[in-house]
Amino acid sequence: MVERRADMRKSRKLCAMASALALWCSLASEGAVQAQGTAAASQPAPTCPADDGLLTSPLVLRFRELALTPGGKIDPATLMKEPGAAEFIGKVMQAEQARLKLDWSGLCRYREANTAQLATGAPDVVFLGDSITEYWLHGDPSLFSARVIDRGISGQTTSQILLRLYPDVIALRPKVVHIMAGTNDVLQSLGSIRDDDIVNNISAMIDLAKANQVKVVLASILPISARPGRPDPNPAPRVIRLNERLRSLAQLRRVAFIDYYAVLKDAENGLSAALANDGVHPNRAGYAAMRPLTDAALAAARKGRR
Repeated sequence: MVERRADMRKSRKLCAMASALALWCSLASEGAVQAQGTAAASQPAPTCPADDGLLTSPLVLRFRELALTPGGKIDPATLMKEPGAAEFIGKVMQAEQARLKLDWSGLCRYREANTAQLATGAPDVVFLGDSITEYWLHGDPSLFSARVIDRGISGQTTSQILLRLYPDVIALRPKVVHIMAGTNDVLQSLGSIRDDDIVNNISAMIDLAKANQVKVVLASILPISARPGRPDPNPAPRVIRLNERLRSLAQLRRVAFIDYYAVLKDAENGLSAALANDGVHPNRAGYAAMRPLTDAALAAARKGRR
């Protein structure tokens, strides 16, 4: 029993390290965006997190490449042994705390990019989501262009993504939005949340998009592999339950639904090891397996079909 508890503590520590590593790719670029224009005299100027250069760190690029390369292995314990890793993790955690205080919903992240996009014209498609969407830009860059843009932020829950829907999607006037969210709710990244609240958040995203004449493509939550030390060590039953509700929601709201879960799951209803290196994020092979479903759904949405 004592050995088991020690193993559980070790697992929790490694999972915490992995979570910190997963934040690297989003924290620095969020801080790079500053408020535009002059605030009204009666209002304080908005403050965005400062740019700390974390995004260009060799450790960040190494982690992202490990996550995306098929057959790669992400071992937080090994990465922590690299020179300066422990100090870097401390900086990441400090940056995350600053971001949550100054910009909890991530509104700063794409502010400049959105301004630039509006100057060039409305995009055809916006991909909205968390780290799975953010990494997609690097996992399958051929999917994206000046007309198909990525608005993913690592670590975000449906509550945060909902608050970004207007500035990062509706204000850009796209034809279609691809919404994929819920993984971090299941992982309890910001604490526990009820299934009803997850579905309500996604329902609100759909309703707001449709009210602004943006067609919606709703994606399933991807499989998540079981792992000791997590708040829910076996999330598969909850992911299955939520996806059933999201499919029903899509039918009720008459929007397209993409079942990525079905093509990525393994025999234990986790994320296939051949298609992911950490049990959460697809690698390049995983994104390639998703691509035919994505292309078909977007083509139909562009033609006005569900």
